[in-house]
Amino acid sequence: MLRIVNEEITAAITNIFIGITANSEIYMQKRKVKKEDVRTTVESMLLENPESTIVIQSDQYAKSGILLDVMDAAKAAGVKNISVATEK
Repeated sequence: MLRIVNEEITAAITNIFIGITANSEIYMQKRKVKKEDVRTTVESMLLENPESTIVIQSDQYAKSGILLDVMDAAKAAGVKNISVATEK
């Protein structure tokens, strides 16, 4: 007889990618998103996997204010981990 003493199932942690172009346009899931919609979009994606990490890929010429706004929206949506990568 096989007895399982401790069984733990963990959900795979996924990344949510947000792209910011040189023209400071925001993209999520291959579609353009208004800055005002980032929070609600992230919130809905977190429903599927609450442990997701945000990865923001920002062009080096994007306005830094847009990057900060996106980071603030992600934090407001409840994201715990945010990574930023710049593109040349």
